[in-house]
Amino acid sequence: MVRVPIKTIRRNELQKAAYEVALKFGCRGATIEKIAQHAGVSKGIVHHYFDSKHQLLEYVTRYAHAVIGKGVTQRLKRAKTPSDRLWAIVEGNFAQEIHTPEYFRLWFETIHEKSLAYVHQILEQRTVSNLKFVLKQMMVPEKVDSAAYAIMNIYDGFWALASTDPSLKRETALAMIAEYIKEVVPSFDIAAANLGDIQGDRGVVLAKPRSPPPETIRS
Repeated sequence: MVRVPIKTIRRNELQKAAYEVALKFGCRGATIEKIAQHAGVSKGIVHHYFDSKHQLLEYVTRYAHAVIGKGVTQRLKRAKTPSDRLWAIVEGNFAQEIHTPEYFRLWFETIHEKSLAYVHQILEQRTVSNLKFVLKQMMVPEKVDSAAYAIMNIYDGFWALASTDPSLKRETALAMIAEYIKEVVPSFDIAAANLGDIQGDRGVVLAKPRSPPPETIRS
């Protein structure tokens, strides 16, 4: 068994504490003092592991994305077809543990932090790359990019709504997204969504569509 250094364990614990405090109080309210109290340590310990509040917020952002990544990975392990894999990515982005106004508000708050823009760019590129990998198995190559960004756009729309409207149910969002994906990716087997007869509301206003940055190289 590989031993994890104590320093790494403590840093992970503080990262989790910072994330939980930011969920409750927002980025601006996530002070070193509150994080220390939540983690049950002194402010000096927090300062020892993190050079600045900016570094803490970067770790919070990465932790928030890791929560999504964990949900996606768990679902991908059960996927057997391209449609299953595509839906695993989608559903992972709407997992029960993140489908809360607090999570979505935190995510959009960090997006508007200019100093964290590069972190979000890296994380979004990873998501787009995963979508493209699956979509290449489901449609002609020239349509893959536009389909990937169309799906990312509908994420934005529902995340933006969910951040301010707790009445927007996860099942409603997933039902509408499944129908939307079927239009964008005709080969998508909607049965992979396993939504039964759930019908979403109509008339949802989505966020401004994303388009691929012209000079950005994605891994």
